[in-house]
Amino acid sequence: MVKFVGLFSLRPGVDPEDAYRYWREKHTIWAKNVMRPELRRYVTNRLTHRFGKDDIFGFAELWFDDMQSAMRAAERLQKAKPDEWLSKWIKPPTRFVVMEADVEL
Repeated sequence: MVKFVGLFSLRPGVDPEDAYRYWREKHTIWAKNVMRPELRRYVTNRLTHRFGKDDIFGFAELWFDDMQSAMRAAERLQKAKPDEWLSKWIKPPTRFVVMEADVEL
């Protein structure tokens, strides 16, 4: 599997609770619609504790079968008109594609 990750921070003055609610209730629907049919799994991650001074609010993980599928979906994402989450609530996100590998414990 290949994973697309978006890492982001909130814009100044944005209420974190309102942002989280919008992310979970509205942005996820927009993202699923843009990333399908290749999207296999979608997980949102809100930071609950920091070990430094970064301002990261959260990150999203989106899984695809292979690199080609991830890149097709990422291309659609880049061409899509941003929703309110991307244009008003968060700073420009850092996006990347990673290959996941389990580590035996």
